[in-house]
Amino acid sequence: MALHYVKTDEKNFVIQNALKLAEGEKAEDYKQVTVATADEIDFNQNFQVYQIDENGVYTRGGKQAVTLAELNQAVADAKDTIDKQEETIKKQADTIKQLQAMAVESAKARATDATTIQQLKDMAVEMTKQLAAFQKTAVETTTDTKEGEK
Repeated sequence: MALHYVKTDEKNFVIQNALKLAEGEKAEDYKQVTVATADEIDFNQNFQVYQIDENGVYTRGGKQAVTLAELNQAVADAKDTIDKQEETIKKQADTIKQLQAMAVESAKARATDATTIQQLKDMAVEMTKQLAAFQKTAVETTTDTKEGEK
């Protein structure tokens, strides 16, 4: 552990860091902070990202810094959202497949209907021809019979 003398800005972020006070400087003009050995190198190199509270406790990134628990919760929330979206997308894809199958069946039915309609038209034309031929034969037979009676 090492004792640091720091000056802070209006938000209590360190703007000046010293291990020893220069000659003529007063300790009262500085906040005294005890920095753990594990944090010593980072504190010396990046002191400006540390915020010091009224008790001399330092926090990297300040009080607004995201904690690991908050970050883990945000990741869990994002995963839940993604999982729900994937489920919704899967359901929509299944619905689209069903609609496509229905469209194909409908197209087949329409094609079958069109074929059936065409066949019925062809049959009607053929029946009309046969009826015309029958009428012609009937007329000819009637005419032949009337002529034979004379």
